[in-house]
Amino acid sequence: MCEQQVKNLKVGVMIIYIDFSMNIAHKGWNTMYAEWWSHAQSTLLPIIVQLRREENLPVETHQHFFVSGDLEHDAAFVDHCLEMVIELMQSHLML
Repeated sequence: MCEQQVKNLKVGVMIIYIDFSMNIAHKGWNTMYAEWWSHAQSTLLPIIVQLRREENLPVETHQHFFVSGDLEHDAAFVDHCLEMVIELMQSHLML
């Protein structure tokens, strides 16, 4: 079903995919960044945007990733990140 929606995507319409439940484990290896990477886990919020700028152009895919050391994020965090992505897409692509 999703492939069909992308194939038939109208000009100026965005499809946005969000995966809120991603946590990543990591280990610091560079002392210069040790303070930032001292967390054992971080929240990773990927936001993928697909859109078609013009009728005869292929669908474009834009990827945005937000990383945070706070593992207790809620819907407000997702809303904030989504607003940032939409504003960026609108200004950068002049939608």
